[in-house]
Amino acid sequence: MLPKIIFQLKHFIRFGLKLARRVYHKSPHIIAMYIWRKIKEKLASGRLPRLSKKLTPQKVADALAFADTDAILTHAATHPPFPVFRSQRSHLLMRINSASKRIIFNRADQAMRREVNLLGSGITKLGTPIDWSIDFKSGVSWPMRRISTPELLDLERPSDIKIPWELSRLQWLLPVAQAYMIDADERRAEFAREIIEEWFAANPVCQGPNWVCAMDVAMRAISICWIFLACRDSEAWRYTAFRDQLLVQLYLHTAYVDQFLEWSDIAGNHLTTDLAGLVVLGLFLGGKGDAKTWADRGWEMLQTEFPMQVPNDGVCREASTPYHRLVGELFLLPALARRDAGLPVEDAYWQRLQSMAHFIDAYTQPDGGLPIWGDADDGRALPLGTQALNDHRYLSETLRSISYSLETPRFDETLWWLGPGDGPTPDDIKPTSCAFTSVGVYIMRNGDDHIFIDAGSVGMAGRGGHGHNDCLSFEAVLNGTRLVIDPGAYVYSADWRARNSFRGTAMHNTPLIDQQEINRIPRHDWLWYLENDAEPDVRHWSNTEAADTLIAAHSGYQRLDEPVTPVRTIILDKARHGLLVVDEFEGSTMLSVETCFTFAPNIKILEKHENSWELTDGKRWFVMQLIASTGWSAAINKTTFSPSYGIKLPTQSVVFHQRDGLKPLTLSILPKEQHPADLEDWASILKETILRPT
Repeated sequence: MLPKIIFQLKHFIRFGLKLARRVYHKSPHIIAMYIWRKIKEKLASGRLPRLSKKLTPQKVADALAFADTDAILTHAATHPPFPVFRSQRSHLLMRINSASKRIIFNRADQAMRREVNLLGSGITKLGTPIDWSIDFKSGVSWPMRRISTPELLDLERPSDIKIPWELSRLQWLLPVAQAYMIDADERRAEFAREIIEEWFAANPVCQGPNWVCAMDVAMRAISICWIFLACRDSEAWRYTAFRDQLLVQLYLHTAYVDQFLEWSDIAGNHLTTDLAGLVVLGLFLGGKGDAKTWADRGWEMLQTEFPMQVPNDGVCREASTPYHRLVGELFLLPALARRDAGLPVEDAYWQRLQSMAHFIDAYTQPDGGLPIWGDADDGRALPLGTQALNDHRYLSETLRSISYSLETPRFDETLWWLGPGDGPTPDDIKPTSCAFTSVGVYIMRNGDDHIFIDAGSVGMAGRGGHGHNDCLSFEAVLNGTRLVIDPGAYVYSADWRARNSFRGTAMHNTPLIDQQEINRIPRHDWLWYLENDAEPDVRHWSNTEAADTLIAAHSGYQRLDEPVTPVRTIILDKARHGLLVVDEFEGSTMLSVETCFTFAPNIKILEKHENSWELTDGKRWFVMQLIASTGWSAAINKTTFSPSYGIKLPTQSVVFHQRDGLKPLTLSILPKEQHPADLEDWASILKETILRPT
């Protein structure tokens, strides 16, 4: 008993210190709202379990203003909040190609073997029944009682709460329901029901790790609604007892989300998920009584949050391309549900969604991949497509087609989101170089050249959140070859050292001065917080037929005893498919400087001679060379790259060092066949005729 008391006391003190730090400098209004939220949550954590013991199917029907539970589920089937269920199954089957069917069947068969591959786990066999409270990667499990957030993120026992959360979202079960829609195999519908019943039996309301985060509660309930609509005509889903239990659970899930909204003075994707869940679940439950209250509240708050989280240029302020995808899906889901329910959605809301597609088009690389900017935890609102994880083009296609369903979408995920239709496929997008000033992203494009540059402040309005210490960092694709890459994010609480390393300055393609972070990480256990030190300063941005140029600086090192301002110039030479990077330093100190350039895992780096390297993917060859850069040394280092959550791949970087004053670094990367005879003359012409504004 004593160790338990000590454990709880330790977490209480730690939480109190964190709370004091967070509320420091907050307005009384914000502090009062935060305290009220915590009081509501405390009351709800006692009230909802008591309600679950008294709640009968008829009481749920009464609360939702329906005669009985069957009437509610019949209404959900005839008025589904997902457009795909408003079309005939035969029309859907006609549009799904054989390759997509094969992938769906393979995923369904794997799930039905009780095998999952979640967040880098590799194929993992689940038991019967499933242990829903364990991180099966570390073996750590959580007790079946009310759990506090500090307990979930206890860094002294490395574990990843995302594993049971991801498992309990039940998104891995969606392919089983999709496969049932295709082949009507009763075994699939029966298996889906069996898993959902197992989850209900093992996870009492407000007990255990899967009733802590309202975001995950909402996602799970949305998955269950989708699976119900896919399997509703099967024999396995017609049993009255199961349907009654399903409805009671969906009511409790929605009530939980409503009571545990993840509000903050700077809200993010968690609150967006909660609100999207209230709208979708409220409409699924009939849109009357309590369901109407939930759906209306969710929509009202979403309309307020949308412009705050996604400014007018369409970029989510999370400072992350993977989270841009997630947030786009989350704002789209409730809008589609309302439209199909005959409820109004303002034109401005649709237009903002379509502006998010513009950013996707811009950041999508020539091969369909993406620069992994900021955190990447594989989060999805409703994963239904068969495209690669890091291919976001389906969402652009979906967002650009929301006014009508397509006859032949390029991506099957568009079909699963919007349903089959007869609309024309949108024309191919040919993005040009563009600037997204709300977040400080600058993208240079020229045929198969693609340069993605972060010249913005830290994410989440200066708190870090899912943003990294990557100001002035970039990714580079030249002549269709992905060369310079961002390291990714890897994991969160499972390894706090790796977490802080992957989001740290040294891992990014940007100058590191005196071994100091661009934005300070005050404590190792503040995994989603960065100090707002590096205010960006964009000094020049231009696009011409010959070249694109960006000159930018930041204030991250003004806090040093000997202040320094790094100034980076990046020029894309469009004729030669070449890149020129110039780092200069405003200051007269003798501080050390280290600049890293990380390369894609398939790129071999061959040292040609001093200060010159050849880069190749086996098909194309490039030359990287220092130009008139005295005082710099270089080394080829082994490093790691994380293409998605929980996965690390070995790769290499070239790290430049200077410990003899702040001398400029000038680096070129050009295709071997385009290499100029006089490299210094080439760089000089670029800088003199293009670089400096008149």
